[in-house]
Order: sequence, then C-alpha cells, then structure tokens
Amino acid sequence: MALVVEDGTGKATSESYISVADADTYVSAYATDKDGVAPATWTGASTAVKENALRVATQWIDRRHEGRWKGEKSVKTQRLSWPRSGVIADGITVDDDAIPRGLTEAEVEVALLFVGGDTLFENYETTSSLELERVKVEGIEIEERYATARSERDVYEKVNALLGQLVEDAATVVRG
Repeated sequence: MALVVEDGTGKATSESYISVADADTYVSAYATDKDGVAPATWTGASTAVKENALRVATQWIDRRHEGRWKGEKSVKTQRLSWPRSGVIADGITVDDDAIPRGLTEAEVEVALLFVGGDTLFENYETTSSLELERVKVEGIEIEERYATARSERDVYEKVNALLGQLVEDAATVVRG
C-alpha cells in the first residue's frame, strides 16, 4: 500500500510527514558519514521497508510529543499531530497548513534509526554495555569490568534538536 503523506491539508488518512523520495534526498544530503556516504541500511532498503520505517517514525514522534506540541491541530479530523495552528517557532508564525522542515527531518532521522535496527521503544536508561578497564601500577595490574548505560537523551539528541522549536519546553515555568 502506498504511503499517504500529509500535505498540510490535515488528511484523515496520513501516515507520514515526508515521502520516500524526499527522505532519500535528505539522507543523501544530511545523513552521511564523514566521507559523504549515506547509510547502507537506508540506501539498500526497498521502498516498502522505507515506507514502513517512515510510518513507524511518524507514530513514534507523534506519540512521544503528544500533549507537548505548540498550538493546536489545524483540522479537527486530521490523523497526525501536524499541521497545527497558533505555532510560533524561532519568532516566526508557522503557517496553519505547513509541515515544518524540522519535523520532516526528525522523522527521517528516526526512520534511519529504525531501519538500522533500533527498536525505538526500548528503555535506553537501562540499556548498557560492558566496559573493561585495566590499570597497571608498579607491576600490579587491576582489571575491572563495569556496565555503562546509554542515555536516551544521547541517542536522540539530533531528533530533539530538530523538534525543539515545535514543542513546549517541559521545564517551562509560568510566573504570574
């Protein structure tokens, strides 16, 4: 089934904020390694796999930020969280029918994680790896193994930065 992309009209059937073709363009331009090579997990994936990854990424982003998006849905019956009205990002009013670039780019970044094997729903605060440290002093060697946790904040820092202007700050304090 073809991916239904939100075009700013507030479709009741939308599944993604970005098309596979536009996601491919983003990956080619921005999601490359230091040598300018895009991830093989994305470039080698079929259109169906990419569509599925974009659907999952959209769901993840919408659910993760539910209740924190700025403004309100533009259309009462729209399926996704965007488009929205009453949103000001970086001092500029976002059009009621716009799908912000930061949102589409964040969706692709999450889709890349998913295609690369990230489940997106695991608890990174408890995910750990085993580290080994050896110290040798005056002929005595001590070896210690310990686990290090991988923070969700570290893993999704780029995604959070791309969405930063579109969500309310959880730590906002209103004084009256």
